Amino acid sequence: MDRAVIALDLGGTKLAGALFSDAGTLLHRQVNPLPAQRGEAVGDLIVQTIAEIQKIFSSQYFIHSIGICVPGIYRSRTKCVWAPNIPGWENYPLWEKLQEVSKGAQVYIDSDRACCILGELWQGAARQCRDAIFMTVGTGIGA
Repeated sequence: MDRAVIALDLGGTKLAGALFSDAGTLLHRQVNPLPAQRGEAVGDLIVQTIAEIQKIFSSQYFIHSIGICVPGIYRSRTKCVWAPNIPGWENYPLWEKLQEVSKGAQVYIDSDRACCILGELWQGAARQCRDAIFMTVGTGIGA
């Protein structure tokens, strides 16, 4: 059975979910809006999105990892997220929430800025570069 990862991009207005092969091939993509959702409802949408992808693809792929980038700061010591543009996410226990649906998959959480540069290093413009800088300009500005 081929191996795959679930990747999620949480923003202030949407949640994008995808399934990628270990080689980086996009196998599935979906986008869910976050119109007026806040707090626990956003966490529930993340869990629902992961469960949907698992239901569709777990018979075809061994899903060994789940990664999510968040529009804020992931505090690895407490495993909580501060996301200023999502009401109720001042200290949200996202890692704990993802354990409900991980089914033994490794869970990774990081800031959207860190995930952007990691993606560029893996499959993008910074591939094979020794040094790279990524600047984000959106609701906020980060590097």
